[in-house]
Amino acid sequence: MNRFRWPLLILVVCLPLILLATGFQLPGLSPTELAVPEPVPSGDFELAWFNTTTSRASWERFVTGIRRTVTLDPKLDVDDSGAFPGQTGVPELVITHADRRAKLRIRWYKLSGEHPADYWMARLAAREPAPLAIIGGGSSDRARDLALALAKQTRWRGERPLFFITNATAESVQVADFDNGPGKPLGAMCKLLGIYEGRTFRACFNNRQMAEAMLDFVWQNPTLRPQNVTGEPKIFRISWDDDPYSSDLLEQFSEALPTVLGHYKSIAKPEVSTATVPFSVGGYNLPNRAEEEAARQILHELRR
Repeated sequence: MNRFRWPLLILVVCLPLILLATGFQLPGLSPTELAVPEPVPSGDFELAWFNTTTSRASWERFVTGIRRTVTLDPKLDVDDSGAFPGQTGVPELVITHADRRAKLRIRWYKLSGEHPADYWMARLAAREPAPLAIIGGGSSDRARDLALALAKQTRWRGERPLFFITNATAESVQVADFDNGPGKPLGAMCKLLGIYEGRTFRACFNNRQMAEAMLDFVWQNPTLRPQNVTGEPKIFRISWDDDPYSSDLLEQFSEALPTVLGHYKSIAKPEVSTATVPFSVGGYNLPNRAEEEAARQILHELRR
């Protein structure tokens, strides 16, 4: 009997893990049993803040920002006693105004593999009332996923929520099955703000604005302007194939360049050199081999 002890012990320990890994839901262990939207008390309103389960630092900065905001109006008060509950709780800020009975509840809904944007939108739409707005978009991909989930969820108990993008800056994103309109193929690049059209707002600079500002800053100063030994301006374009953000930023630079150069008519039309890097794996201070080759090519061109 002793020879079966260790195999049986290993089986008992590993079997639940194997079942969970293959998608089998064990009673009491399934995270979806706890991941449901909190009810909103009658007369109150909700703002739904979306971010990944590992974004505690971002939530802490958000809470700090709310605390500072309410200091601008002495009639505002913020209750952050529920902002940092346990692992299974829903973090919440409650804002009240002395002249109003209704409370504004800001809640962090955590995105994960088990609970993607579609999961949350379906459950928030089934709850009454619907959130006033969805706040999120820490990256262009997450902003795209939230916008798609909002666009697909057409039935809400109340008005469809607004969508405020916080950090995403890409102008266009790749969507596998989004309908861009008559005559346009499915899956083509589409405007991020056009996915959930008419109800999406961006609370940050976009790539086009950054491209125009940077080009204007460089071109108004001859000492910063890239040029070869003859004094002619030279532009080096580099994109990373595995980084859609860099591709969008490069596209915005290309589209903004004629507009910016129009303000500097005395400058000759620049020569453009393009390099492509297949992947962006590597640290900030340790470029990979393809990045080294692109940098070496740029230095060679400048010296030539």
